[in-house]
Amino acid sequence: LEDIGAARARALAQAFVLALTRGGINGMPRPIELHAHDPRRYVGDMLAWIHQQVASEAEFAKNVLKYRRDGGAGGDTDAAAAAAAAAAA
Repeated sequence: LEDIGAARARALAQAFVLALTRGGINGMPRPIELHAHDPRRYVGDMLAWIHQQVASEAEFAKNVLKYRRDGGAGGDTDAAAAAAAAAAA
């Protein structure tokens, strides 16, 4: 799990830099840095991106750590939330 978390943290950091500087595919959505002149919009866009990624990572962690009814290794929702928080940090 540590390796998965480290890899996802690196990928998220790279994706954040790309969202700031290049935006999405073919420039849509536009780069967040285009709104650097408006501090509220700039910070709001960054927080919106982070919020979206935290939600995605929480869902991913929940699925990875999902309790398996067959008696195999699993986890609970608190463990999934902690893993998502660690990956987002």
